[in-house]
Amino acid sequence: MPTKPQILGIPVVVDWDKLLIGTSFFVPAPLVITQQLKRQLIYAADTHGYGLLVEEVAEKGLTGIRVWRIR
Repeated sequence: MPTKPQILGIPVVVDWDKLLIGTSFFVPAPLVITQQLKRQLIYAADTHGYGLLVEEVAEKGLTGIRVWRIR
């Protein structure tokens, strides 16, 4: 599994040091790859010692995932 999450080969850059507990961000992505992206983000967060809650959502007409740092 790649240590840097990516969508269709495009890196998803997360500044883990600035992602505080309780904050969230949205990553637009086609629904067909959201599960793969979810696994990549959880794996990357775990390597930094962080816990995430990741949900598939639609926001402002875009599908993707909303990611919250929970620990």
